[in-house]
Amino acid sequence: MAQPPPNVFKKDIVANAATLPASHSTTQAAASSAAANASPSNHILPTSALMAGVCLVVMALAKLIKLRSGTGLMDLAMAANSVFFLISAVCSFISMRAGKMAAFLERVSDVLFLLGLILLVLFGFGFAVDLL
Repeated sequence: MAQPPPNVFKKDIVANAATLPASHSTTQAAASSAAANASPSNHILPTSALMAGVCLVVMALAKLIKLRSGTGLMDLAMAANSVFFLISAVCSFISMRAGKMAAFLERVSDVLFLLGLILLVLFGFGFAVDLL
């Protein structure tokens, strides 16, 4: 058996070997973990949910602070934008549980997420130059 790296204790190697079934090696466990993490849904779902929350916070702050006179459209723009992120998060969540439709729902989630990001940047520029 090869010598462990100097920062790994022998008791950790023995404990890990004792808890894993004989059919699993450390390379198989690492490969399956990497494959599970490689799905776009694992990345888009939390990010979409976070961005929907950011849009809702900006919308609430725009309503609360009322940075300028008049109604303004920033709260309405952020509400519409949060819908894209919400639908993206829902499609991403369903794609993790769907069998045949998973690839399609991941693509829909990707497109809606990118559309939401583009709109967020456009609304930000519009707000910065006092269009919204």
